[in-house]
Amino acid sequence: TNLQTLEIRNNPYTLLPGGLFRSQTNLSTLIMDGCRISEVNQNWFIPLVNLYTLYIGNNLFTTVPAGTFNNLPTLFNLMFGGNSLLVNIPDDAFRPLTNLYYLDLSANNIKEYNPRWVDNMPNLQSLYLSFNIIEDLPDFAFANVANLWSIGLWGNQLKTIRRDYFGSLTNLYYLDLDDNVINAVERTIFDAALGLQVLYFYGNLCSS
Repeated sequence: TNLQTLEIRNNPYTLLPGGLFRSQTNLSTLIMDGCRISEVNQNWFIPLVNLYTLYIGNNLFTTVPAGTFNNLPTLFNLMFGGNSLLVNIPDDAFRPLTNLYYLDLSANNIKEYNPRWVDNMPNLQSLYLSFNIIEDLPDFAFANVANLWSIGLWGNQLKTIRRDYFGSLTNLYYLDLDDNVINAVERTIFDAALGLQVLYFYGNLCSS
């Protein structure tokens, strides 16, 4: 068919058959967030080679099976936040998404950010990890996505901000660290972030 946008959000679906979108080869936007789906079916996306934007958040997913996004070569925006039961995201869960520009993993019960999730995303510009329970980040956490323009980390449990977190991001323009528990910031933290124009730091514990 010629259908380009399909919205099935906020329905009480718990399971969707694998071939549901088989005839929708021209679909560019699929909105299926706010349901009660607990398992990702790898066959959902097989025919959607023209899909540009996917909303799949606010469901009940606990993991992301390997190969879930194998057949989405044109995907540009992925909204996968709000899955509060999510406990396992494999290293290569998003590896096929080489054209991704926007990735939202907010409110997913993430305790540790894994840089390997974005290993193969040279075009990624926006990454949102807000409202998780992240306490620390690995050094050079975003070195493999050097073109990042915006990062959202508000509402986590970050305690310290070190220079090596953002040192490689010369294109970083927007950074939101609101509502963490940050009590220490290295003096030279933003020396390399020459493009930074917007910084939110409200609701932390730093006294100076």
